[in-house]
Amino acid sequence: MNLAVRTIARRSIAITSGMVDAYASVHVGDSITAEAEVLSVHEQKPVTQLRVRVERHDGQTVLEGEAWCYTMGPGS
Repeated sequence: MNLAVRTIARRSIAITSGMVDAYASVHVGDSITAEAEVLSVHEQKPVTQLRVRVERHDGQTVLEGEAWCYTMGPGS
């Protein structure tokens, strides 16, 4: 896929009973662990590329991917 300015990506999914059951199985007291690894820091712009992973208390990864974020300066 070639990316250009104004490229739009869209993802749709059908909600299944399994998804609803998984959501309903969340309990008070469950915990998640979020981890972000810096992959690169832009030399000319205040942005950083991160690899992000979120894991449930039972070790299952529930979110994983890469993101660019604004790099906050000192005192921000």
